[in-house]
Amino acid sequence: MQNLELKAHCPDLNEFRKRAEELNPHQKEILNQKDIYYETKSGRLKLRLINSQVAQLIHYFRPDQTENRISEYYIQNLEPAESAEAFLDRIFTRWKVVEKTRYVYLYKNARIHLDSVLGLGNFAEFEIVGNNHDISQEDRNLYLYLKQFFRISPDQEIQGSYSDLM
Repeated sequence: MQNLELKAHCPDLNEFRKRAEELNPHQKEILNQKDIYYETKSGRLKLRLINSQVAQLIHYFRPDQTENRISEYYIQNLEPAESAEAFLDRIFTRWKVVEKTRYVYLYKNARIHLDSVLGLGNFAEFEIVGNNHDISQEDRNLYLYLKQFFRISPDQEIQGSYSDLM
């Protein structure tokens, strides 16, 4: 799978949540997530625990840049979720842990994440999911629209991952 991403500092999480609601998203939810990053030879590998009930192993490749961040990612659900962390800790070397409350809004083919990250602050993240494993001009237009709609300036944008900021 591929998506086009933007991650930025969010000066006012409540204001961004109001803006997200103005888009009339077709789905919204609040998630408590714990991302455990492991050392790898290539890309990034993390175990994502969602509301202590769902476990996903995510391996992804993404350039550390602000513009045109196209990620390639693979997700594998793990069951049972309760034992996934202990199992992976036996196999891999743990690198970092990121805990956050994530407000998720689905708008068109975009996932809008408004995150409150423990120890780091508030952030906005857009993931525009490409169709047929490809990022189209329409996807790029949606990316630019959301960037403008949320008034994200270049100095707010972040190149890497939350794990890089810790």
